Amino acid sequence: MVVTLRALAESLDGEAGDDTELWGPFIRYWTLNESESDGCLDWRADIVMWTSAGDEVLVCFADFLTLKSDNRDGGEMLYILDSISESAASFSPFFDGSWLDPDIEETLGAGHVEYIVIVTYVFVESPLRGACLGAWAVSELAHRMLPSHTGLLLMPGALSTVAADRKPVSVFERKRDARMSQYWCSAGLSEVNGHPGFLAASPAFTHLPEAREAFSGFRDLRFS
Repeated sequence: MVVTLRALAESLDGEAGDDTELWGPFIRYWTLNESESDGCLDWRADIVMWTSAGDEVLVCFADFLTLKSDNRDGGEMLYILDSISESAASFSPFFDGSWLDPDIEETLGAGHVEYIVIVTYVFVESPLRGACLGAWAVSELAHRMLPSHTGLLLMPGALSTVAADRKPVSVFERKRDARMSQYWCSAGLSEVNGHPGFLAASPAFTHLPEAREAFSGFRDLRFS
């Protein structure tokens, strides 16, 4: 049984001990929708860590979509994404009709794209922030879900920015969003020319595997 970090803290009731140490993050994937005939499937990746007592603790999660070029139902991607969430709809400028805009493929230099992963949201429990756990999760997600040469990963640079046309209005927000964009770039992504506020990565290049290699020590990560 997986428990939340809050539930674990409440069960300990302030008592310190071995059970307060978390170690060995791993990811469990599951789909949120039942139909596999849609051109777009929504997923969740739960990032779980162990306690010394053997309890599984949910410490982070990522919501994402997968799109297959050979599984299109002919519908406009704009309406498909809009039917899922506002966060998903914010990626509609990347599409032309039922698939990726050819100009985007050319801009990214990723070649022919047949499979797309869109990360819409990542949440990390506040006591564990600052250790790049979210960036590690995105790196692992890309490794697991993307094909070797025909895939594309998309995500917003600042995951607090939901609407595609929202712009930071203060110096603080601009600096915050710039820091968040830099943070996600550590997972192997880079900014998309012509689409400010969005990041992309392709396994056709070395950025993703290099980022994953840099996070190789996370399998032994511990928090106490």
